[in-house]
Parts: sequence; structure tokens; C-alpha cells
Amino acid sequence: MRKGEALALTWDDLEGSAVSVTKTLTLGKNNKKIIQSTKSEAGDRKVELDDETISILKEWKHQQAQELLEQ
Repeated sequence: MRKGEALALTWDDLEGSAVSVTKTLTLGKNNKKIIQSTKSEAGDRKVELDDETISILKEWKHQQAQELLEQ
């Protein structure tokens, strides 16, 4: 996975034991961050994740939800 693709991921992209790669983060004029689709349809794909990574992500998502509630 390219860096821009990883930076564009959201929790909605996590599906079971995989992430859907459908967008990328890039820099536009004046270094403005832009989320856009991948360069080609072939760039859209699912990346399978191992059980340990899924567990870490679920814990991270839980921590984010807790922090949101505390604000």
C-alpha cells in the first residue's frame, strides 16, 4: 500500500479482515491536502490484514471513541 493510500483510509474502509483501498491523499495547490480516487480502477483493491493487526486496529478505534466521549 502506498503512503497516500494509507493516509486516506477511514474506519469505513475496514471490512472484516481487510481494508478497501479506493482513495489516496495527495497535495494540491499551496500544499492543500486532497482526497481523491486512486489513479486507475486497478488501484482499487482489498488488502487482507492478519489477526494481530485487526486486533490492534479495533483497540485503536475503541480508544478514539473513548477520547471523543471525553471531549
